[in-house]
Amino acid sequence: MTPRLPAFSANSNDVRAYISRTLITKLGTSPDIAEETAKLWKDGRGAELYDFSARAFKSVFGEQTGWSLFRIVHEDKLQDWKQSIVGLLSSYALFGAIIVTICLILRLLLLYASKATFPYGFKKGGLPVFQALLILGLSMINYGLQTPSIDEGQSLAIAGMMISFTAAIGTLLCSLPDPALMRGEEGK
Repeated sequence: MTPRLPAFSANSNDVRAYISRTLITKLGTSPDIAEETAKLWKDGRGAELYDFSARAFKSVFGEQTGWSLFRIVHEDKLQDWKQSIVGLLSSYALFGAIIVTICLILRLLLLYASKATFPYGFKKGGLPVFQALLILGLSMINYGLQTPSIDEGQSLAIAGMMISFTAAIGTLLCSLPDPALMRGEEGK
């Protein structure tokens, strides 16, 4: 699918055409007013459009139009990222990690219900779950740091860090040797 935003190297005329088209299609502005508003974009390439803050949009286009354009550019940037190769890979990795984690948790619960795993203790059954949670947390961090959405990205990255930290400790604890087995081996 074609990107919604102009390319980073797009000239100021391309950016003005994007702004005009956006005002007409998404805000219902008349073509004449959209052209006049787009002319307020004096110089700047597509890269500047990507980096413009809400304050910068408001100072160039006015309070209401600037905020609306900032929001629309931000949404288009997020949609372009989600359709890119990196966005798709990040999404699929996160989705796959969620599925694997759910399957391993269900497996552990079924083994617990049948009492099949617990002669060996929780460590043997819990290790794959903690490893899957670690991968899930790392996938959440990856998705959160790469997404251009500030709200979604920061909260997902923080949640991923908390899950990863907890899962890393759980994996470490499950990987430690059992002291009773070590004492039994020493006595032989």
